[in-house]
Amino acid sequence: MIKNNKFNKLATRIREIIAQAIKIYSHEVEVIIVSRSTDENRIQNILDGMLDFCYDENMLELYKKLCRYYYKINPSVTVI
Repeated sequence: MIKNNKFNKLATRIREIIAQAIKIYSHEVEVIIVSRSTDENRIQNILDGMLDFCYDENMLELYKKLCRYYYKINPSVTVI
């Protein structure tokens, strides 16, 4: 029973971290898109960071959104 409790606490913490990451990255993606940023280093760094959380469906959708935007800037490095 103790192991199960530790697992539940860990799972809860992971969900909290994912929710926080989605909130942060959502803001970053919107800023990039709204400002029509073409800063490839910034976009690539954000995409790299988002990869850690792409097992989550919401983060994966956000990742795809930024990839579609980035494709218009540099199609040779972006695959949709």
